[in-house]
Amino acid sequence: GKAYTLNEVIDLVQTISGYKLEVRVNPHFVRANEVKVLVGSKDRLDAAVGAVATIPLEDTLRWMIEAP
Repeated sequence: GKAYTLNEVIDLVQTISGYKLEVRVNPHFVRANEVKVLVGSKDRLDAAVGAVATIPLEDTLRWMIEAP
């Protein structure tokens, strides 16, 4: 239900990890018809699989980064 830009995700990862990331774009992998915005629907997910707890993106990233 909420869209995040790649820069927002990178900023969160940097904050959580304590590291500054160097991000470089390889123009060979950039497509002219790239999807600019992609947002899911929590209502549709709930209808398909039942109610699911909402977990903030920051918590998910923290879990991924801090996992052993």
